[in-house]
Amino acid sequence: MAYPASVAVDTAACSEASLRDAMSVLAKNGRLVICARNDRPIPVNMGVVRAKTLTVTGVRGHSYQAVEWALAALVEHAAEAARLSSGTFGLADLDRALAVTGDGSAIHVSVDPWK
Repeated sequence: MAYPASVAVDTAACSEASLRDAMSVLAKNGRLVICARNDRPIPVNMGVVRAKTLTVTGVRGHSYQAVEWALAALVEHAAEAARLSSGTFGLADLDRALAVTGDGSAIHVSVDPWK
């Protein structure tokens, strides 16, 4: 692995092993997102969480109806939804990325330092 990860997402197991593996690849101040459902207690190495100052976040799903509602809203407001992401800018174009968000022509942009 060339770079430690900023974010690790556990979508499958939420087991002791998967959490240990996820935490091992995270950089200092990284974020561990737990999506998998597991209602049993799992041992977590709090020493790693503390040493790396990790943020651990649990997220939950949503109903099938909520997904249908969101898709319908996107279809109904497709023009507005297209403005949500105006693309990815390289670090050299950071000033341009900030300008398009600042002038209101874009709601969200991504800056990829390796682009």
